[in-house]
Amino acid sequence: MKPVGRPPQVDINGEPIKKCLLNVTIPVELADFLRRKEVNRSKLFTKVVGQLYANEICSKCFSKDITESPVGMHCKPCARYDHKQGWYHLKRCSVCGIQYKPGVNVPLAIKGSDNWGCQQCPE
Repeated sequence: MKPVGRPPQVDINGEPIKKCLLNVTIPVELADFLRRKEVNRSKLFTKVVGQLYANEICSKCFSKDITESPVGMHCKPCARYDHKQGWYHLKRCSVCGIQYKPGVNVPLAIKGSDNWGCQQCPE
């Protein structure tokens, strides 16, 4: 028999992600706006909460086994399976504003300062 419905969302291991129903009360005007824009409210909620708590939970696998560094947030479980070695929520250089890319554009200490620049900043 052919499966019915959407395929389940899977984690980095290929396992189905367990989900639960969460009711959220929002203003009618906001709900109407989201409907007009054809925004998937479940995906929106998951994305926004993941961004809001980026330093506490991985926005990809929802693990709490993460660390913060000058480059950004690093998730250990994702590092085992992800080609990007578990990096997410990459920070930007405080000098030039370019986003860090592990192994390509990494933070460097600026001589005579407590600030960090990057490999692409002029000296």
